[in-house]
Amino acid sequence: MDISKQQVNPDAKTLRDKAFENYDELGIIVGTDQALASCSDNDTHGVDEMFDNFETAIEPEIQSDEKQTKNLRWTEQMDNCLGKILTEQVQKGYKIGNTLHTEAYEAAVRALNKECGPGFSKENIKNRLKTWRKQYSILNELLSNDGFKWDAMQKMIVGNDSLWDEYIKVCSFFIVFI
Repeated sequence: MDISKQQVNPDAKTLRDKAFENYDELGIIVGTDQALASCSDNDTHGVDEMFDNFETAIEPEIQSDEKQTKNLRWTEQMDNCLGKILTEQVQKGYKIGNTLHTEAYEAAVRALNKECGPGFSKENIKNRLKTWRKQYSILNELLSNDGFKWDAMQKMIVGNDSLWDEYIKVCSFFIVFI
C-alpha cells in the first residue's frame, strides 16, 4: 500500500487500539447510509428499556471558562444514551440526508435530561455530533486503506504493526510539512 498518496489524517494515530462500541450507530446517525441495515428492530431496545439498565443517573460535568461558555464533558455512558436515542429517532424517520429533524433533538434532550441529569441542550448534542462526524470520517478514511480492517468482535480497526507505524509516520510527516 502506498499510504503517502492517500489523504491521511493526523488524528488517526489516536484510533490505534481504541474500541468504538458505537461505530454501527455512528454510521446510522452521522453517516450517509440511510439503509439502516445494521440496526434492525431486533437489535435495538426502546429508549425506556435502555434506561432501565442504568443503576444511577449520570451527572453531566459542565465546565465554564472566563467567557461563561459551558463545555459538557461526555462520558461513555452519555455517548451510549445519545447513540441509542438518536438511532431510534433516525429509524422513526427524523433524519433526511445528513440532517436530523428538530423532533430528534428534542427527544434526545428530554431523554438525556431525564436519565443523565439536567443540563443538556440541543447545542450540546450538535457539538457532540460534530465530534462523532469527525471520528466517523477518520475511521472510514483509515478503513479505505488496504490492510486496515474493521474487527466487529473487538469493535476497532486492526492492522499489523508495520502498517500502523507507516501510517502514523506519514501522518507525522504531513503535520510537519503542512
